[in-house]
Amino acid sequence: MRLLSHSVLILLCFYLASCAKTEDQQVRSAIQEAKFYLNSSKCTKAKDALDEVDFQNDNADYISTYASAVACSSGYRELDDLFSGNLE
Repeated sequence: MRLLSHSVLILLCFYLASCAKTEDQQVRSAIQEAKFYLNSSKCTKAKDALDEVDFQNDNADYISTYASAVACSSGYRELDDLFSGNLE
């Protein structure tokens, strides 16, 4: 009986570990979440979503999304610069 309960516990641990996201999936999920927040102008939440994973030095999508989140936090808006009347 004791062996059966230990076997069930071990199988349960393997099952739960196999359902965990890989690091790449976590990064992609964080980027998608941050882009969602950026579209809603929730800059701090976007940066927080990206900060949940390690900084990705070699992922261009992560870096550009992170830069957009930082720029958003500082009040920078790309469309404001394009249509502010300074195009001569």
